[in-house]
Amino acid sequence: MLSKEQKTKLDRGLKDYASSLNVPGLALVISKGKDRVYEYYHGYRDVENRLPVTGETVFGLASITKSFASLAIMQLAERGLLSVHDPVQKWIPNFKLPGGRASGEVQIHHLMTHSAGLPGLPTVHQARLGSLLQDPDGRELFGDDSLFDKKQISSVEELVEELAKEEVELLGEPGEIFNYSNESYALLQKIIEVTSGRDFLDYMEENIFLALQMERSSFLSEDLEDLEPVTEIYAYRDGEYFPSPTWWDVGQIYTNGSLKASAYDLAKYGQMLAQGGQGILSEESLALMTKPHIETPNGVSYGYGFTVDEGEGLSSFGHGGGIKGVSSYLLVVPEQEISIVVLINIAEAPAENVARIALRKVLDLAEPEVEYESVQLSKEELAIYVGEYASKEGQTASIRQGKSYIKLVAGNLTIKLQSIGNHHFLTPEGKRITFIVENGLVKGIFRGLRYIEKLG
Repeated sequence: MLSKEQKTKLDRGLKDYASSLNVPGLALVISKGKDRVYEYYHGYRDVENRLPVTGETVFGLASITKSFASLAIMQLAERGLLSVHDPVQKWIPNFKLPGGRASGEVQIHHLMTHSAGLPGLPTVHQARLGSLLQDPDGRELFGDDSLFDKKQISSVEELVEELAKEEVELLGEPGEIFNYSNESYALLQKIIEVTSGRDFLDYMEENIFLALQMERSSFLSEDLEDLEPVTEIYAYRDGEYFPSPTWWDVGQIYTNGSLKASAYDLAKYGQMLAQGGQGILSEESLALMTKPHIETPNGVSYGYGFTVDEGEGLSSFGHGGGIKGVSSYLLVVPEQEISIVVLINIAEAPAENVARIALRKVLDLAEPEVEYESVQLSKEELAIYVGEYASKEGQTASIRQGKSYIKLVAGNLTIKLQSIGNHHFLTPEGKRITFIVENGLVKGIFRGLRYIEKLG
């Protein structure tokens, strides 16, 4: 349990930070072991009718969903039905990478670690296209009109066919480089179904939701009517939020980001992870799932469906998500048996920051110190980074030059970057951004978990 002093610190710190954010509603739940020990709610699930957020309010989870897909793969591996080192073609015989190169070398492991070599692609968005076309705000909020001319797909089988047709260069050989890939996680759904002999939704219900008593969770938007209270979802326009009620589904593909759940339900999942698996998964398999398997060019370690962190003197793992109407984060500190859930009903909100502020208050940790020294670059040295960057997934960035610095412009954000040498830069929040340079030419930028190619 938390002391009165700890709860006071949390209340004060979270109120100050949440009040500084322009978000409609926020839910935070902290668990210690199997018990919820602290809850904080801010704003509304329905702003117009002033309906408050509660622990039972269902939110979108977005890419936290990926950890559930990885968990299912690890369960099937424990049962001897597959190996994470199986070639993908063993279970999806017609799977091919764009151009066909190295297709037979891609393992399930590479899908779970986003290291199959795939650049950002529009293929999963083609399955999202049905929702986007039904959404009155779809074109405005998605922002990439080229998607609307593409073929609409619905299933993993169609995704496999479209993936093989993509005319792109791979970023590297399988296992060589990390790049966040929704397509990779979509493929896991088919592998789970083939190896288990079960429909994906049935498998998850029987093997995870029922076991954890997650009764307010679903992959399907059509189930939301039966799960009230459900949050309204919101989007930004000119810095202000407005209701935009159409959920962006991904056809019949669920593994990359379709899960919706209440904070209490996601807390049950976090509690299981914080306590070593609780029979849902063995401690050994969970350890394999949450160990670093690959490092991104900007220094983030990734396991299977989780980023892995050794910062602030603690071993932790977690994952966030962001899509229209959703900003989410799940943070787990196993040695303390602590798990923290943050759910927000709008995209582009700093859910991870909220979780880490809460963790520092609970454990009485100091603010993390920046470990890098600034490196002064000349105007000529900075000029090579300036330009426009874009991926076929729809990620964009613009690098512009100031007098003695560069700044990144993405959407409504303008971020001044501080050089720390060797093509690495820091944001004011201490996040590392890395430029990919070959033979003196900038090929792309690595921001967050994604590679974005330089244009021109």
